[in-house]
Amino acid sequence: MTHPSADRGHAVRDHTADAVIEAWGPTAASCYEEAAVAFVELFADVEGATGERTQQVTVGPGRPEELLVLLVEELVVALDTSGRVPVAVEVEVRGDRLDGRITTVPASQVEQVGPAPKGVSWSGLEMGPVDGGWWARATIDV
Repeated sequence: MTHPSADRGHAVRDHTADAVIEAWGPTAASCYEEAAVAFVELFADVEGATGERTQQVTVGPGRPEELLVLLVEELVVALDTSGRVPVAVEVEVRGDRLDGRITTVPASQVEQVGPAPKGVSWSGLEMGPVDGGWWARATIDV
């Protein structure tokens, strides 16, 4: 599949009882970051929110699609265990790992626009290089 013409971006698509996120970017890191933005857009409007807490995150080792699952799981954990919504995610690809930062705010400080996601499915999961950039697709359990 080819990614849209924009250098970097994401989309959310309805999928039966779940949702599908798609992300693209010129680098793997930018694609992971866009996937994180799409994930958050499923359940929260964080526009204008300023993060107040940043945590370091390392996921891996794994193939690119496994790293995508592990990153999304980190976002789910931030929401489930601490009631915090990611407002910014920055990652660097280091071989078969991702290192980065997740900046969050309390869920009470953002508008909830959908049910909180429960996780990511391995079914239909894709992540890899395409057309000189990177593209990803994941089904999110809501």
